[in-house]
Amino acid sequence: MEYETTGRLENMLRQINSESGARQFVNEHTGGNGRKTFSSYMNEMIAQKNLELKEVIAASGISRNYVYQILNGRRSNPGRDKILAICIAAKLSFSETNRALKIAGAGILYAKDERDIWIAVALNREIGDVLKVNLMLEEKGVASLDI
Repeated sequence: MEYETTGRLENMLRQINSESGARQFVNEHTGGNGRKTFSSYMNEMIAQKNLELKEVIAASGISRNYVYQILNGRRSNPGRDKILAICIAAKLSFSETNRALKIAGAGILYAKDERDIWIAVALNREIGDVLKVNLMLEEKGVASLDI
């Protein structure tokens, strides 16, 4: 499945007027279950970026078992910091990270929150290692990611 912007999806949705069209849209853009899960999105992104799961786990700083539980869907409500850590480790962009946060039902990166601003800077710099991001956050005087 190719990543689509919300605006483009909304334009496509405006054109749907039949049940079969709606079913096709759901299958193509939500993983077929009516709602994409954080675990399915992250597994898709990790595969798309040709990353090894062990690399993502190591870079996240989160325990291996916990990450596996999140990514196989057994732990369905990880905290926002855990989501951010996995996104950073998976080298997601700013917009990909915000999409992951939305899918997980967590707050997106907020432009008026200093900590979120520095996290966005880390994403834009493609740091990809949560320990390095946490050092940067501490240097800036904001809370590090609770992993």
